[in-house]
Amino acid sequence: MKIRLHVVVDKEDDAVVEVVQNALNEICSKMSYSPSRLQPSLAGCMEFYATSDLSEDEIDDLLSKLNNDWD
Repeated sequence: MKIRLHVVVDKEDDAVVEVVQNALNEICSKMSYSPSRLQPSLAGCMEFYATSDLSEDEIDDLLSKLNNDWD
């Protein structure tokens, strides 16, 4: 199943984006990332997308390691 995460980083700093992407890679090494860009509706933030093709078990594992307050 294909997944896509919309990630917003609260600093306009490419180094922080890289740290976040590295942390995501430790959770799920199959992630691919879009180029980061300024987030248009939040001042001082950057955004990027993380995508992957995961099995149901891998998705469950990923969700258990991320924030559990899903909207």
